[in-house]
Amino acid sequence: MSSPITINLVARETLSEHTLKLVFQRADNEPIVYEPGQFFSLHIPTATGQVTRSYSVATLTDNIHANMELEVAVTCLDKGQASNYFAHAPLGAELTMTGPFGALTLPEQLPSRLLLIGTGTGVAPYRSMLPLLSRRMKVQPDTQVILLMGVRQPEELLYGDDFIHFAKRQQNFQLLACYSRLPVDAHLHDFERQGRLLQHLHELEPTAEQDLVYICGHPAMVDDVWTYMKQRHFSVRQVKREKYLLSAATPSAGG
Repeated sequence: MSSPITINLVARETLSEHTLKLVFQRADNEPIVYEPGQFFSLHIPTATGQVTRSYSVATLTDNIHANMELEVAVTCLDKGQASNYFAHAPLGAELTMTGPFGALTLPEQLPSRLLLIGTGTGVAPYRSMLPLLSRRMKVQPDTQVILLMGVRQPEELLYGDDFIHFAKRQQNFQLLACYSRLPVDAHLHDFERQGRLLQHLHELEPTAEQDLVYICGHPAMVDDVWTYMKQRHFSVRQVKREKYLLSAATPSAGG
């Protein structure tokens, strides 16, 4: 178990109707060390005592070894203890964290095709991967990367501008945003799809021979995609999973 690190809340803004962006810095002004794709456990003071919630790193930085900020995306839940604390905590508020944890990290050698699948705040770790992914794709230019995001409506698409910009710069990176609750006559951009994520994943025809799959987000989605992948003869080693348990907003590693 890593030693607790004291951090301060330095920024807060709204990402969507039900999602907050929070930025923290270490109280000792040291860099925040992690690998893109990992998460930290935050220990939050509340009126009924300390609670622990874990959040994936969403920080977008080219210099990870000198990074001074931890950015996370927090889903706001009705009557959620962490949600209530972060919605009202003053800037400068002090708390502790432990970590980093998690194995949802990029391999040194990329596969022929990398499928990044996420719903809601489950896309946060993929945002943190973008600078490293860019460097790896330059060395391995034949690798194809597809980010498959699932939300109900376009307004809930987190970090959409970052992923769109990355797709424009990286020829072999494709963004597919799947909307489950969109009118049938809605206008769609090239990267947008109507319908559930699993439907459009099937259209990509994943194969165990070429693909490495990452899944992060709501437990039901993670389980559904994992079941689908097993039907297509994927092994545990070919599918990395993290579930976001909304009652605790906590990533739970699997695979």
